[in-house]
Amino acid sequence: MSGEPFRDYDDGIYKNFGEQPYIFELHIGYGLIPLLGNDDNNSLLREITYKKNKFDDEYGIPIPKIHIRDNMSLNPDEYQFLFNGLKAGEFKLGPNDFLCIDSGNVIQEPDVPFVRKTKDPSYNMDAYVVEKEYRDVYEKAGYVCVPTFKVIAEHYETILKKNRTKILDQCLVNTLAEKVRKINPDVYSDVFFKKTFPASNLKIILNYLLEEHVSIKDMNTILETIADYTDEKKNILFLVEKIREKLALRIISRYVDESKVVHVLIVSESLCTLLDKNICASDSKIDIPEISLEPEIKRKLVNKISELLSNSKEQISNTVLVCPHDLRLSFAKYIHNFLPEIPVLSETEISVLKNEFEIKLEGEIFLDEESEENTI
Repeated sequence: MSGEPFRDYDDGIYKNFGEQPYIFELHIGYGLIPLLGNDDNNSLLREITYKKNKFDDEYGIPIPKIHIRDNMSLNPDEYQFLFNGLKAGEFKLGPNDFLCIDSGNVIQEPDVPFVRKTKDPSYNMDAYVVEKEYRDVYEKAGYVCVPTFKVIAEHYETILKKNRTKILDQCLVNTLAEKVRKINPDVYSDVFFKKTFPASNLKIILNYLLEEHVSIKDMNTILETIADYTDEKKNILFLVEKIREKLALRIISRYVDESKVVHVLIVSESLCTLLDKNICASDSKIDIPEISLEPEIKRKLVNKISELLSNSKEQISNTVLVCPHDLRLSFAKYIHNFLPEIPVLSETEISVLKNEFEIKLEGEIFLDEESEENTI
């Protein structure tokens, strides 16, 4: 036997063994390294920082710094985003290329050789990868031409929004609560010490808010509301709705048009009765009760909402659905399976703001009598 000590593992291979993966990582091929220049106005680092700060401002989640590294296993012009060590998105685009996106305003297809047809990685729209010299040709044809560093940054923002409910861990929730303790120690003490409200429940509440694109930036109001209502009812779903009522102005402001008008579609009383009859009760205090409808009724409901939205195309981006507060969570969860971007508000939330904005009724959601009789 040799005199060398026995080793049952290789130091080089296992140097990162057991380490927690970064929350966000960007791996780039060596061809994209020039995009990281610090002094260039077209710097990828500058654009990613802007998107990160924008997301923080919109949702109130302080995002940890993204870890960027070159990866020799990737193609030179390829990049990958990783979220908690798992691949979250990828694309291939040269550092000097442009992604020309068909946004619906294309006049004609340019006759340009050596272009690659693809899909925009952020929004899955039809697009072409073209060299810099053909940018003007595609812009004149009606395409939106985006440089590589902005394509990557936009992709990053999309991934942030897609994973917004998975970013908060217990440590980050405690950090957010600690900020309130510094400015309002009384409410912090009331919630977590006098009323022994678990921080894990706070995380669940925050994620329910984020799921519906509600900013959690105003943590002081969130904790104040928990302090006010946690004795009355410790049901988490009840607290979520009470917090939404307190944050109503912040919620509604996302959907107000330039004339300070909120366009609403109201769920009819008969449809509310139908939905209420088909809610599957749950013993859980943290899971939203599910609505279960027959396929034909579901089809009619989705078609009716889509029809009403299409009848007011100019307001479609601002239109909100309104239903009773005790039905809102279940209805929102159900409808977001088919129309994920349509906001669902309660009548209580709308009534809070009747003196702030003009409420314009765009239509009423109802089903025909035959479908209403077909309850489950």
